[in-house]
Amino acid sequence: MTSRYWKDKSEESPARILAEHYTGTTTLSRLELLSTAITALSNRYTSKDHTGADTAYAFMGLLHYRVDPDPTDDIFQVVARLSLLNDNDRLIERMVAMFPSPITDSRNVFKVLAEQDQYKTHLWDVEPRCTVVGLGDEPSTVILDECRAVPIRWKRFPRMTYKRHMGMKKSIAELFVRSGAWWMITGYSLAFTYAPFFIANPGGEEKLYKYLVGVIGIFVGVGLLLSCLAPHAVLRLFGGQVLESTPHLVGLEGTMPIKQLEKIIFGDSRGRLTYEPSSTPFSFDNRDPIFRKGEEPDWVSKSQPELANPPLLEKHHIFTLVDTGNLTVSIFQAKRPPTVALICGTEGGMLRAVLCSWRFANDCLYKETVIRVQTSTWEQAKPAGWLKLSLVGRSVD
Repeated sequence: MTSRYWKDKSEESPARILAEHYTGTTTLSRLELLSTAITALSNRYTSKDHTGADTAYAFMGLLHYRVDPDPTDDIFQVVARLSLLNDNDRLIERMVAMFPSPITDSRNVFKVLAEQDQYKTHLWDVEPRCTVVGLGDEPSTVILDECRAVPIRWKRFPRMTYKRHMGMKKSIAELFVRSGAWWMITGYSLAFTYAPFFIANPGGEEKLYKYLVGVIGIFVGVGLLLSCLAPHAVLRLFGGQVLESTPHLVGLEGTMPIKQLEKIIFGDSRGRLTYEPSSTPFSFDNRDPIFRKGEEPDWVSKSQPELANPPLLEKHHIFTLVDTGNLTVSIFQAKRPPTVALICGTEGGMLRAVLCSWRFANDCLYKETVIRVQTSTWEQAKPAGWLKLSLVGRSVD
């Protein structure tokens, strides 16, 4: 029977691990059992008359609560109904935050649940930060509640307000900028005040005249010196480390060198922005060997997106996302520019943000990609509820 129904007959096959679990030889967690069972069922030899929903109904035999078969259900609807009924492990919530491999058909729910995603994580590695409360009318569509959302700006960078560290050098620079005009104004005021006195009395006190000329020269000279140093003082005053800044997510199509991005936002480039080291697959091969920060990919500095690693998928475009609150830059690819980031899970010390585009016709969000963001983004995001989210890309605009 095994040779007829199971493809993989090795010692590490999912069917063998499943059998060892039920015989007490191996103990699997609920989610590990789920993933192993899904993989085993996916490896079954099936005829053309069997559908993915039939495989899901077979999987139902391993669960406590079951649903009545419906011939109109597809595989996603069956798995979602089973998850909502047996929601101890929040299966669909974890699936929302997963980022399947591009070679995996996103419509094949079993493969998405059983395999590692692009961040090399399994289903049980993700802790949900949202709740699925129902299913939508469209295929692979769920209703989300208790999640948080951050809008993504695409027009221009907003006017930034930020707080810097004020050290001794910045205090001196501020003194230079503020006092230069005072020295100049005081010197000219003395000159204009006493000039009529010496004009009216050309033979007046010579010592007083020399003294006033010297004092006026000192004030004007110091004012001119501070004015010449003002540009450097301004750079020192408004440069350096940024402690806090206005949080925004700003997107742009394509890529731009990070120094140029920083000049657009802050007016100069002093290393305030850094690449997020583990936010997207583009950052995996571009990390600093010592510090936890990313490095600019060579294909970005050379403006050669065709050399991107991983390569650009068909009908996808490269986008850049700037987090002005954390001062980080992330590069990702998607079919359409996302308009909102939904915080739907956490994993590996970072949050999972599902970037979604929006279609006005049916008021539905469509999952475009998944990135990882810092945990501080949770405070930046606003609570959102009853959002209709499609886990597959839209086929029409």
